[in-house]
Amino acid sequence: MMQKTKKLFFVLFVCSLMAGCAGLGPGKVPFNDPRVTVVGAMIRPEIKVTGLNTRINSGNFMEVQVTGVNKASGYRNLEYKIDWIDQDGFAIKTILSRWTMFPAYASSTFSFSGVAPKTSASDFRITIRKKEK
Repeated sequence: MMQKTKKLFFVLFVCSLMAGCAGLGPGKVPFNDPRVTVVGAMIRPEIKVTGLNTRINSGNFMEVQVTGVNKASGYRNLEYKIDWIDQDGFAIKTILSRWTMFPAYASSTFSFSGVAPKTSASDFRITIRKKEK
């Protein structure tokens, strides 16, 4: 009897896990990477980052690509800034770390990418915000 109870609890546990993840669907795992931040209480619920890809290109420079979705029913002018970080954790000073505008159309996906200014870049921090006027 004890063995059947254990099996039943195991089956119920697995089913509850599957049911909890069912609402996400394939490819819908919540994005959570501390290197990408959306700032601004007004846009944070509307702008969701859904993916982050990185690679080292043929020139030995780090590349990064961010994808996301504008869940709002209206167009948004947004900006991003990439701060490149070296292997010691220090910011790499460059004119490329500036605010760059990109569009986020209503109820649509968006993406942007960047290439590190030096081959010594080993990490990055990306900030997304509503475009300042």
